[in-house]
Amino acid sequence: MGYFDVNDHISASFLKSIIGKKSYGDKEKAFRIGTLAHAVLFEPDKITEQEKGTPEYYSVCQYGETFMNDPLCINIFKHPEILFEHEHYHKRNGFKVKSKSDGEIKSKSLILEYKTLSVKDETDFLTSVEHFDYDLSAAWYILVTGLDNVLIAAVSKSVKNKLFKLIIQKGDKWHQRGEMKYLAAIRKGLEGGKINERFIYDEHLINHFL
Repeated sequence: MGYFDVNDHISASFLKSIIGKKSYGDKEKAFRIGTLAHAVLFEPDKITEQEKGTPEYYSVCQYGETFMNDPLCINIFKHPEILFEHEHYHKRNGFKVKSKSDGEIKSKSLILEYKTLSVKDETDFLTSVEHFDYDLSAAWYILVTGLDNVLIAAVSKSVKNKLFKLIIQKGDKWHQRGEMKYLAAIRKGLEGGKINERFIYDEHLINHFL
């Protein structure tokens, strides 16, 4: 397989699968709602007429309005240089790596990630960031893209019109925690054979990296 084969590149979601944390609640339903909520904001052309007729569609449209009513989020969303669903494929530290975020503004060194979560307050939100490994994802975006900041904007599914935000900056405690997680996942993947030669381009760099 060649360097530009997307299946040869390590992603944050792949690393999370190696960690294998236990999920709570109806995982399939949460994924379906999250995907639809994402499409409402970033890929509305992908929404089917059937989906538009569901109660879930009404809910995710409300989530989108909550996001757009936040001054910071709307400024980022409408920034003239923002790239939605932008993909990166690079070589980093001996591995072929990839990332795809909701939004990216290179001139601001900023990545945007939009979430919908069943959280009631700030404590719940930060607990979810840690539990769902959003800190790992943020650290991975920073590694792959070379950008310095990741904004996680999460609309509450439990409290109407409530939005929580966390900016993870390169070098801060959240970034460091995420780095530790993805390094642990890489080590586990190498030891268990899930990360094999097709993901690797320079083993000497890997040894130095780990």
